[in-house]
Amino acid sequence: MNIEQEFQGLIKVIENAGKNARAYFDAEDNENELKADGSVVTKIDQEIEAIIIDHVRTHFPEDSIVGE
Repeated sequence: MNIEQEFQGLIKVIENAGKNARAYFDAEDNENELKADGSVVTKIDQEIEAIIIDHVRTHFPEDSIVGE
């Protein structure tokens, strides 16, 4: 797979994650939690991070990932 194909695959993952985010924020029930530092993390934040990490681990297994 060349870099352009990899880039296009990542764009699709990000677009799908964006659709999930839009649906979440358009819904009336928006679950969230407080982190140890008092900041808010939403359910969709966690889901999107998991989607992107899964894609990176699958397609770029030698790359490192630093999440929130």
